[in-house]
Amino acid sequence: VGVFFTLSGFLITGILVPSWQRTGTLDLGRFWLARARRLLPALAVVLTVVLAWTALGERPLLAQRGEQAAAAAAYVANWHTIAAGETYFQRFTGPGPLDHLWSLSVEEQFYVVWPLLLLLAFGVFRLRRRTLVVLTLLTASLSFVLLAVLVSPGFDHTRASEGTDPRAGGILVGALLALVWDRLGPVLGSSRVRRFGVDLLGVAGLVGIGWLVTHTDDYSLGLYRGGILLLSVCTAAVVAAVAVPRTGLGFLLGREPLRWLGERSYAIYLWQLPVIVAVSSAALDAHRYLWGALVTATVLVLAELSWRLVEDPIRRYGLVGAVRRVRLQIAEVQGAEVPGAE
Repeated sequence: VGVFFTLSGFLITGILVPSWQRTGTLDLGRFWLARARRLLPALAVVLTVVLAWTALGERPLLAQRGEQAAAAAAYVANWHTIAAGETYFQRFTGPGPLDHLWSLSVEEQFYVVWPLLLLLAFGVFRLRRRTLVVLTLLTASLSFVLLAVLVSPGFDHTRASEGTDPRAGGILVGALLALVWDRLGPVLGSSRVRRFGVDLLGVAGLVGIGWLVTHTDDYSLGLYRGGILLLSVCTAAVVAAVAVPRTGLGFLLGREPLRWLGERSYAIYLWQLPVIVAVSSAALDAHRYLWGALVTATVLVLAELSWRLVEDPIRRYGLVGAVRRVRLQIAEVQGAEVPGAE
């Protein structure tokens, strides 16, 4: 999640700023429509499936999961959890199938607020890029300070882990990279020596990410007091190495099956916790690797179906266009004509 926050900040800012430079507008309607097409359909399918299985097999939990689903659909799941006094860290009955959707809420809140702030910066206050970089750096710093202040030994860390304000720092690190990329990128890629240097930086970033994954967990105070900052910086180093053309790391990370996984990463994230909750680990307690293999295979199959049947068609053609194409395909299979299709 931390890696994706920084990557998302880079990608979204990298879409919006060049749009302003080219056209003098951010075209927010088109931007938000594209985000909705990409994110909402797959989420709606997951929420529908989880609520259906809850209604059929876990009816006492239906009201609670209905609230969680509504909060997730409105992209306020993180604040719903915090306001309800729930904790992500002390669930004696194990995780719920929708507990992980807090991170999507943080993302979507960024997708709404950040473009508006950029519109104010560029269109109303006419800020220079340098000034915006400084303001973004200060805001990110305040976010990381807040993250460190909100955690204390022996207390629940949900407010720090899921709050939009303490987690914005990781996203803003990616946004900072995007804000300076039009000048930094050409410099880093201007010679073979510099590309080799940025490759080394990217490899160091990967090593740093790997170390944090293996040496910290949600209970580590160090994760909140500098760990997530380090994770964000390491991710920015990897992103820079991949974004520079003709780097070795970019070539390696652009190969299959990593591209396949990247396309389906959103659906993999959506489905992983519902599958973990649904596939009882107690039944395979003596065969943990078998349980892990079963969960992984199930998640990958569901992610592939989500990409092929929901995400990619709606991303390309919109909801109405995707439904129309399905109708045409069904008609072709049945050998029938769809009225008005011509």
